This record gives sequence, structure tokens and C-alpha cells, in this order.
Amino acid sequence: MVTMFPTAAARPALDFPSEQSHLRRLRGVTHSPLPRGDGTILDVPGYDEQAKLLYLPDPDLTVEPVPVEPTAAQVADALKLLRYMVQDFKFLTEHDEANYLGLLLTPLLREIAPPPYKLGVIGAPQPGSGKSLLAGILRIVQGGVFRSEVPPDDAEMRKVITTILDVTTGPVVQLDNVSGVLRSSVLSGLLTSATWEDRRLGSNSHMRARNDRLWVLTGNNVTLGGDLVRRTCWVTIDPGCPDPQLRSAFTIGNLDQWVRDHRGELIHALLVLTRKQPASTAAQRSGALVPDPELGAARQADHPTGQRFLRTMDRNRGRDPHHRRAPRGIRPARCCPADDRHRRLRVARISRRRTR
Repeated sequence: MVTMFPTAAARPALDFPSEQSHLRRLRGVTHSPLPRGDGTILDVPGYDEQAKLLYLPDPDLTVEPVPVEPTAAQVADALKLLRYMVQDFKFLTEHDEANYLGLLLTPLLREIAPPPYKLGVIGAPQPGSGKSLLAGILRIVQGGVFRSEVPPDDAEMRKVITTILDVTTGPVVQLDNVSGVLRSSVLSGLLTSATWEDRRLGSNSHMRARNDRLWVLTGNNVTLGGDLVRRTCWVTIDPGCPDPQLRSAFTIGNLDQWVRDHRGELIHALLVLTRKQPASTAAQRSGALVPDPELGAARQADHPTGQRFLRTMDRNRGRDPHHRRAPRGIRPARCCPADDRHRRLRVARISRRRTR
């Protein structure tokens, strides 16, 4: 076994970090290029003095240089590539597609718009629709952590969160197969905290980590409860056919492998989109990116993509079975009207109830 750094020399640094003033500060690790706080791109492997990040790219990752000021044609080509990748997924509305592209963009904006970020929920009305595959694309492109099920209670949820933040570096965390009503005060607290503190499992030591991850859940007919409803970015897909797992006429046959083969091109496309806007406004135009879950709605209401997000969030308030509704089945007015299609369906349901 090769020792990369002598244990005897490393131990004092671990036990007394405040005494090691000559050591450089390390804020985190990234496995793909990302914009710094000033909008420049961190794309040189190794330690970055400005961002205090360690860039450790995969050996086979190649990303072309990103233009400082992308042209309209370059931006159009970048968006075309991203939409080509997800064209076989039947998003319920255009807002769901906008939210997904926002989720895909969020991990690259960690230095421009600090965390925490909203929870991403990718749902579908039936199994085999492609929700886990859609979430998996986020992990393949950005790197991430996968857990095959959601912890059954808050105690287990806390353990999972602590372990992931303490020993992993992937910016996307996918928790698969949500069932029933998901209501978690621990997860709700995580979504409003830029840092996470807890006792390490099997130890008396204390850990403190930056919560700069994008947390994503998947499930069929997912229902959220409590504060999770307003701290969630929703993406719904609906194939619109029975037995969707039997479909075969896809534009991209093996999507997993295609994304791996074109990962460098996809990251380049995302970086082009981040460079299109100045660093000071990029965070405000990133779709699903909402640094402050409590103030995010007000911040996003000022631009078209934010209005799309608000309409999708408004639609999902009714997913909490304990959410208080107005009398006679009429929903309270929101700051942004719901999508026309869903408003018509709601009116139709109210009319049918009144005529019975």
C-alpha cells in the first residue's frame, strides 16, 4: 500500500487545524469545471487559489474552452444540445422542462449563487416513465451520490444526510423511490441551511459541512407534506400511454451511455449558458436555482423563467393532503396564476361537484 502522505505528519494537521496557518484553506472539491464567483471558469486541474477549491476531473473528461462572451448562435446550439438529450421525455408542461434544465444548471452555479437550494422532485403517474433515468442524467453529468430508497424516518434521514455530506463530494444527491406522503422536518431544515452540523456516526467527534448539494427525489405520484411543499422544484413527466416501460422508439437508444460519451459537450453547453449572463445576474436567471428557499419566490418573480417556476410551485401546493383550502373547493389566489391547462381542469372539477 502506497502512503500518499505520512500519517505522523498528517495527524497534527487533523487534530489542531487552527495551528496550521501555513496550510492552504480547502473549501471543497469539484469534478467538473465551474464558474468562479466573478464569472471566470475554473478549468485547470488542481488547487484553485481564488475559489479555494480542488478541481479533480475524471481522466477521460475533456471540456472545450468556453467563450467569454458567447454569441446568440452558440447559446442556441447549447440549448439545442440539452433539449436533444431530453427530447424523449414527455414533460407535463413547459414549466417542468424549464425546471429540469434549471436543476441541471444549478451545481455549476455554486460559487455564483451560494446554497442552500430547493429540493428537486422528479415524479410520474406510473412506473416505467423514466424518472430515475432523468435523475440519473443529473448525476452522470455533474457527478453525484445515489441511494435506492428514502429513509423511513427523521432519525435515519439525519444519518444519511450526515454521512453523505461528510464522506462524499458529488454535487447531486439522488434518493430514489419515494412512496406515500413524504413529510420530514430534518429534510425541511436541510433545505434552508447553508451548513450542516451533526455528530459523526460511530464517533463522538463533531462534523460541520457546507450544504452545497442539489438534493433530488424520485417517485410515482409523490405527495409532499409540511414545509417541503414550498421548498421544492417539481419536474413531472407523463408518457401518456399504458405500460411505458415497453416503449422502444427512442431517438437516443442507450441514453445512459450517450450522456457519458458526450459529458464534456454537455458540460460545455451548460457553461456557455452561465457565461451568457454577467456573473451578477446569472443566478437570477437560472431557472430552478433559488439560493434562499424563503425568499426565492420573490426573487424569481421578476423574470420569465422565475414566473414559470412559480406557476409550477403553485400547482404543487395542493399535493399536501393537509394543505388548507378555501371553502367550496376554490383555491386562494396566488401571486402568479397557475398554468392555463391546470386552471381549466380545476374549474371543470369544481363545476362537476356543484352540479351533483
